[in-house]
Parts: sequence; C-alpha cells; structure tokens
Amino acid sequence: MSEASGEARVASKVNKTRPKLLQSVAEMEDQFGGRDNRKFRYAVMAAAAVHGGAELDLLEEVAYWATDDFWSYAGLAAVAWARAVADQRGIAFADLCARLRARASTAKHAGR
Repeated sequence: MSEASGEARVASKVNKTRPKLLQSVAEMEDQFGGRDNRKFRYAVMAAAAVHGGAELDLLEEVAYWATDDFWSYAGLAAVAWARAVADQRGIAFADLCARLRARASTAKHAGR
C-alpha cells in the first residue's frame, strides 16, 4: 500500500511548491482522532519516504502499535494521496485509479 501511495505521488509530481496537494492530504487527517490520527499520519509519511527512496522497516516501526492494522492506514493513505492528485489534476478519482493500474500493469509486463 505504501508503494501505491508513492505511485500516486509520482503521478502528481508533488513537492513542497504544491501546498494545495499537501493540504488536501492533511485535511483527511481531520477525520481521525488521537491514536488513529497518528497512525494515519505515519502511513502518509511512510508513503512520502518510500517515494523519496527510503526503505522502511515497517515491522519494527509499527510494533509499538500492538495491533496489526497498519495495512488499513496504508490503504487510507493511498486513497488520500490519489484523491489529492485527482483533485489537483482536475480528473475523476476513478480515472486516476485506472491510469495508475495501467501504469503498474505496463511496468509489471516490462519486467518479465
């Protein structure tokens, strides 16, 4: 899931000069409270780190959560980035998802 978030970031060419995109992702944080907010924020930042080339040891990083729910927050982070990118580009969320799926399929077949 963190890789999917990273792909959405690549598609957006997001950087610090595009604050509206980053603000859009941050607005989704407002839907969570307390510990859930921290988990979501970690997943969003993990996606940014993967996009930047970092290799994360997620098992060690999220072990303190004492749950196995990172995947759900990673999925929400991927959706948040993809929605923000779709909004930025002025396209439907479904269209962006189709483009990302086609891009992933092309990359998968090229690797064979």
